[in-house]
Amino acid sequence: EGVDQSTVSVKLAAVAVRKWNQTVFGMESDIDWPFPGEVAAEAAQWVTFARQALPGCLTDEDVRFFEEAGLMNCDLGGYKRTCNGSCTLMNTSIFANLSFVSFVC
Repeated sequence: EGVDQSTVSVKLAAVAVRKWNQTVFGMESDIDWPFPGEVAAEAAQWVTFARQALPGCLTDEDVRFFEEAGLMNCDLGGYKRTCNGSCTLMNTSIFANLSFVSFVC
């Protein structure tokens, strides 16, 4: 049985996000957030690693993994919200741009 590349990518990204969080923890008020001055280079490296590990979009399954791992939270203003993947047409920037152009025109 082969290795599922998507699963490996998501797990690698999760490690990178955890390492970024450890690097910047307690520095949320820094003006250079999310890359606080004294640790900017290291923080940027972890974010770059996570971006390179992730696929072009996150599936709903990927999002559930990040939520369960405590790395993603979509709650807003005290209201519980479920996170959604970004692979659907409704979540793409192309759809957003088309909707905006249609609304303006």
